[in-house]
Amino acid sequence: MRSSAILILFASACGTGVHSDPQQIGTPPECDVADGPLHQYTTQAELNELIVGRWVHCSGPNLMGSLEQGIEFALDGTYYVLVDDGEGGLTRESGFDGQGTWIGLQLTETSVEFTWDNASHTGDEGYITFEDQPRKFLLALAESSTYALIP
Repeated sequence: MRSSAILILFASACGTGVHSDPQQIGTPPECDVADGPLHQYTTQAELNELIVGRWVHCSGPNLMGSLEQGIEFALDGTYYVLVDDGEGGLTRESGFDGQGTWIGLQLTETSVEFTWDNASHTGDEGYITFEDQPRKFLLALAESSTYALIP
C-alpha cells in the first residue's frame, strides 16, 4: 500500500510597515506606454525643437554614465545628467560629467546628426529617432538606448 502526504502552507502578511510583496523597482511609467507613431524630421531646427526637455532612461545603455537615470537637454545647447534625488524624483548631477553641450549638425539636405560632449570626453554622435504620443527617442550607437519625455 502506498501512502502520500500533502503539505499545506498558510502565509499571512506582517504588521504595519512591512509588505508581503517586494517593491517593484523597474522602468518609469513613461517608458511602459506603448510605442507611438514615428516623428520624422529633416532639419537641425526640427531636431533642436524635438530634443529639448527632460527625458527618463527606459532601456539600453545609459548615454552619460552608470548613475544617470535621465537627461535634460536645454534650449541653449547644454545638457544635464539627471540622477536620483533620494525622494523619488530626478535632479541635475554636479561635476565635470554632470553637464555638457549638444548640437544637431545638418549633414545633408535631409540628414541631421546629434552630437554631445562634456569635460571628460571628446564627444559622441549618433542619429536619433523620435516617436509621438508618447514622446520618446531612440539613439542608436553600438546598442540602442530609449528615453521617454518626462511630463
